[in-house]
Amino acid sequence: MYREYDEFIAGTEIFDDINKSLDKIQKELSELITDDIDEEKKRLLTWEGQLFICCEIPLEQRDEGQQFLFPQAVYTNGVKIPDIDNFEAERLDFYRHRFEMIINVPAKIRYANYCFQYCEKNQKYKYAMQICQLLCEYLKNVTFGHECIVSFS
Repeated sequence: MYREYDEFIAGTEIFDDINKSLDKIQKELSELITDDIDEEKKRLLTWEGQLFICCEIPLEQRDEGQQFLFPQAVYTNGVKIPDIDNFEAERLDFYRHRFEMIINVPAKIRYANYCFQYCEKNQKYKYAMQICQLLCEYLKNVTFGHECIVSFS
């Protein structure tokens, strides 16, 4: 279903770095959106970019009932960017598919978080396990800077 898009993205090497940040990935994806690209690729690039700009709200900072992934901006008139709670239903399948296709750990974690947040209840455990495994893998590769070490000391 997404074969042509997968081949297009594979040719860019955007997801080839196992630890590239979501900010860098999102920036590189947005640079691919040009006037000469077909509408389907543009739509899927937009979907990926919108997921990667969402904010992550840690448990201790969430309001009751607030989800982990949250729009980057929420205006006083109610407009949300991106409006993650109103993403198309097809996005869940697309993000599941992309999760399987890439090796970049931060992106896999983001896809899994979205799937956990919006999947059917009987699938939540599966995504929770994947998130835990990916976070452990990611932490093994993180180099703690001086400011991080000081705050944990």
